[in-house]
Amino acid sequence: MPNQSGFALNGLLILATIASLIGAGIFIAQNHYLDRFFKPKTPETREFNLNLPSSTTSTTAASPTKNNQTSSPSASTLKPSNSPSPTPTCTPKFSESTTVSLKDKPQPNLVLKPNAAVLKPKSTFSVDVYSTIEDLNIQGVDFTINYNPNQLQVLSIVSANPDHGYGGSVTTDSISIAGSPIFNQDVKLSTITFKVADSFTGKTELKFDPSSKITESKTNNNVLSSITNGVYIIGSNPCPN
Repeated sequence: MPNQSGFALNGLLILATIASLIGAGIFIAQNHYLDRFFKPKTPETREFNLNLPSSTTSTTAASPTKNNQTSSPSASTLKPSNSPSPTPTCTPKFSESTTVSLKDKPQPNLVLKPNAAVLKPKSTFSVDVYSTIEDLNIQGVDFTINYNPNQLQVLSIVSANPDHGYGGSVTTDSISIAGSPIFNQDVKLSTITFKVADSFTGKTELKFDPSSKITESKTNNNVLSSITNGVYIIGSNPCPN
């Protein structure tokens, strides 16, 4: 009998353990069932987000065109440029050529540099006198430059070669300069400085007088072949009519 009672007690314990395990399984199954059918679903990325276009990427901008080139961005996506508009520029037009050929040969010559410029009102500017004399027996260079005293005032005449002269003198409306020849190409003889009259704007000219000459020693003839005069625009308009 005692052995039978022990076996019976053990059987009851085994049955109780099995019942506890079954009960726990039923509880877990109930919770899983309730979570699945009664709690709100979390949206799956596959259902809601997979086919949505990106908010920052244009599908048409990345698509190649028929010529295998990417299409240009639309006008709405272009950023305005902060660069300032370029200032229009132009070259002043002069009514006549400043170079006058007196003979068939280009030299000896007399040249004003610069021979054209745009200047500010009331400004001061300088003009250089150049000459080319080669392969000639020259005894002297004498020239006169005419100007309008109502438009310009002569401030100074400075010789570039004092040993040869070219200091010059000023009269009411002309400048006279003389010196001995310098045999070389494009030699600077003198520098003349002018001041623009306070009330003047417009075009002013510097012209070699017809009496200007480069005298040959043997024949005493004037062999001056060409002259280059000067035309200068005074005013704020860079391209006057």
